[in-house]
Amino acid sequence: MGTCMDRWKKACIGLAAFVTVGCGTIHPEVMSLGEISSETVLVVGRVELVPPLKSGEQVLKMGTIDPLDAAGKLRDRAVFHLAKDAKPVEETWEVINPKLGETFFFRIPKDKRFVVFGTVTTSYEAKVASRRHVRVERAEILLPRLVFDIKPADRAVYVGTFRFHRDEFNEVTKAEILDQNPEAAVCDPANPYILASHLGCAAFELPLREDDAALFGEEADPVRDILRDEGELLTVAEEDYWSSTEFPAKSVNLRTMSDDTFAIIDADRGDDVLGTVDAISAPELVYPEAIYIHQGETFFVTELDLDKRIARVNRINADYYTQPVVDASIRVTEERDTRRELGEPL
Repeated sequence: MGTCMDRWKKACIGLAAFVTVGCGTIHPEVMSLGEISSETVLVVGRVELVPPLKSGEQVLKMGTIDPLDAAGKLRDRAVFHLAKDAKPVEETWEVINPKLGETFFFRIPKDKRFVVFGTVTTSYEAKVASRRHVRVERAEILLPRLVFDIKPADRAVYVGTFRFHRDEFNEVTKAEILDQNPEAAVCDPANPYILASHLGCAAFELPLREDDAALFGEEADPVRDILRDEGELLTVAEEDYWSSTEFPAKSVNLRTMSDDTFAIIDADRGDDVLGTVDAISAPELVYPEAIYIHQGETFFVTELDLDKRIARVNRINADYYTQPVVDASIRVTEERDTRRELGEPL
């Protein structure tokens, strides 16, 4: 028993001197409001480092083994330590680790709204000093303290873009909180993919009546018919009920309109996942030989695997970008039948 405990202590110390590798709590990123309870809140925002981290700037040596992927929890990420109040402590046992330059969606306890300590790790090296001791050497960019404006009734809160400017010595010289949307997004509520999810969530809350179509637009009736045919809506006394015990909002993705996504793999960094793109957009954005831009860096798409749902990319210093041309061309090669409608041949 003593040997097992010694090994566990060594693992906790050696794999990380702070909480992000399993000795504490990393609050998870979430994909839907269905994952939010009455005691938690969805925090949405963005963290930017100016200038951004360069390729190879982070040196992360987690020891001989890294079973909990401590390096992945630090690479291209900030680490925010959360607390119930603004006490002058350096680290806590609860953190979030947002990806730099990307919109984050984290579920955190409502009472942990103070960021009492924040870092971006530039160097981390674990060295075995003795049989029971591991010495950790690390260098970090220290970030200012923050407070999330969370109210008791909130289920989701947008906290803005945190932009930290650094100098050549990795000291933060300026911090900005920008109250702006991190991404320009256009949503078509009549899109069948979006509308089907919307109708399912609505039917879970209250049964849908025939006159409710006016609330959802002209496409609501045909989409509702499809949901009935698929057995997702059950019609009783001319009202449609959600037929499953599953919470429909849980399957609604906050990032993409489709649950069918492709992972974008960085082949130069041990197949790290840079991001995801929905299956509908993948052939237009990450086709072979396309240029994919991520955090200001350019990547060359070498492979789009439709079966494995991955796009493999390599870093490249490209001075150009690519843009898909989506076009359709119809040419009549044979005439089989002709009839007239409204005085015009068809």
